[in-house]
Order: sequence, then C-alpha cells, then structure tokens
Amino acid sequence: METARRILLIGGDKKERQRYRRLLAKSFGEDLRFLVAESGRHGLELCRKEPIDCVLLSYGLPDLHCLELLNQISDEKPAEKPGIIILVDEEDESGALEGLNKGARDILVKDRVNEGSLYRAVRNALDIVRLNRTVEAQKQELELSELKLNQSSHYDPITELPNSRSFQERVTQAIFRSQRNRIPVGILFVGLDGFKAINSSLGHAAGDEILSVAAKRLQHCVRNVDSIARWRGDEFAVLLEEMSKAEDAVLVASRILYALSRPFIQNGQELYATATIGIAIHPTDGEDKETLLKNAATALYRAKAAGRNNYQLYSSQMNANIVHRLDIESRLRQALKRDEFLLHYQPMVDVANGRVVALGH
Repeated sequence: METARRILLIGGDKKERQRYRRLLAKSFGEDLRFLVAESGRHGLELCRKEPIDCVLLSYGLPDLHCLELLNQISDEKPAEKPGIIILVDEEDESGALEGLNKGARDILVKDRVNEGSLYRAVRNALDIVRLNRTVEAQKQELELSELKLNQSSHYDPITELPNSRSFQERVTQAIFRSQRNRIPVGILFVGLDGFKAINSSLGHAAGDEILSVAAKRLQHCVRNVDSIARWRGDEFAVLLEEMSKAEDAVLVASRILYALSRPFIQNGQELYATATIGIAIHPTDGEDKETLLKNAATALYRAKAAGRNNYQLYSSQMNANIVHRLDIESRLRQALKRDEFLLHYQPMVDVANGRVVALGH
C-alpha cells in the first residue's frame, strides 16, 4: 500500500489553510497527510524532520522571504526535494515569478484558486517529485551495482584481498615508479603447503577460514606501501615497493615463513599449513611485468621442489650470494654470543729509533 503523500502548508492565515486542505481532501480523498507551519522557519524545521512531497508556500511570510525559504528547502536535501507551489496575492504575482527560476513547480494566485486548479498543480508537483525520486533511487542502485561489480572484479570475496587482476595492475604501476626512481621492486609468490589436504578433508568452509586467517597474517608481515593479493587457489602474491636492497625481500619471506608456520585453530583443532615462497626482483629478474611474474612463479616451483617450507630467489647467483651473506651474519652473531672472538694487536714501531709508538689491530 502506497504511503500517504505529505503536504506542507507554510504561511497564510488559518482560513486560507483550511480552505486548501478542504479542496485537496475533496480531490485526493484520504491519500494526503497535511502538516502546517505558520512561519518559514517552522516550515524549514518540518522539512528537515521528515520527507515532504509537496509544499504550498505563501509568498508573504512573517519571518523569511518566500524566495529565500525556497532556496533553503531546495538545498536541504536535494535528492528528496519536494514539489513547491507558491501562493500569492494578485499584486505580488510578478515578484513571485522569480520563484520558477529557483525551482518552484507552479505559482497560483490565491483569489483564483479553485478545486480544479489546485488539484492540477499539486498532482503535477507530486508526479514530478515521484519521477525525480524514482530516478534518484535507480541512480543510487546503479552506482551500488557498479561498486559491487568493481569490487568483485578487483577483490577476492573470501580474503577481501585484491585479486590477480588488481595485483597485476599494481605491479605495472610499481615497475613504472621503480624505473623512474631506480629503486628495486620485489615479487613474492607464497604457496600454502598442506592447504589442499585441509580443504578436501574438512570441507571448503574450513579451507576458506584458513585462507582468511592466512591473509590477515600476511598483512602483518608487510608495510602499508606494499600490496598483498590472493593470486589463485592456495597461492598469494606480495608486492614489495621502495626496497633499499634485494635482501629486504628475503627478510619479508622469513617473516612470512614464521607467521604461517603457527597453527591455525579450526573448531578447537590445531591445523598446520606451512609456506613455500618464490622471489623475483625487478629489474634483475625481469624488466617488465610478465617476465617478473613468470620468474617469481619459477622460483616458487624451485622452492617446492627443494622440499617446501622455504624460499628461493629466481636468480641462482643472487640466491647463493644472499645465502652466503646471511650465513656469515648468522655465524658472526653466534660467535659474538659465545665470546669466540680474539682481539690481536700489532705494535707500530718508529724505524728511526726502534721504539713502539702505537698499537694497531
């Protein structure tokens, strides 16, 4: 059942308002609900409280100019703007014509108002308001549909991360910035080991929960400037920007290995799904998006072949150099903890007199 149309009568004397109500009630029956405001400010307040469909606005108001109030009502809620009809005395008709330029639907001279003229003016105003609001509602539905379509085409519904399409767009932009600023970019492909077994044995709901938790853990492993996406199935992709050196990608990979090695709790049960990671660095491992992504995928396959729960860089030489450097760093740290360093001094002798003048090391 359609809601009764709200008619707001602003200004005029009590006798006039009663006459308009009587004429409209006779024409429309019980399809109307009347609200009354003796002043312009009271009328504006009523417009703010609830949606009004049509306003019968008296030209002569005790507190505000009719055209000023017309502007305020129109600006208050443009999408819910009511149809406004100005009621004037004959001597004010020419002055009220400006109201048509400001959005009024019609102007009626009070002495000439009868049932037919008032019905036509109000009916026309209500029809236009209904049409405008229908168009506005359809516009909002269309915008919402476009938003949902854009969301579904660029984001994964399970993890709410960007999908592969969106990730590739970001990689293209990152490579452009990298070439301009001469700063390396890292791509990590992260495979979730053991996910397929969980998904097949416990069902897709459990699998989706694991993916969602894994996505949140990955987000805590990177900076705000970096990007994470669900690449496909049980694989994620990480884009590292503004790296100072290639080793930064290895440090992130190490954090990811640790984050995903922790158990996943599903209905009180501990489940385990470790990670395997392939790493490619721009520009060393690829100057364009396609080559860089392909080489990151190749590095992932190498890591899986090496026994999973590890990371591999695409460049074998870079991989060897970084492993060697990290190994030296680890040994130095361990030696420092174990107090295995010996400090040797060598005397520096003045050849002129044979005296020791300093100690070098």
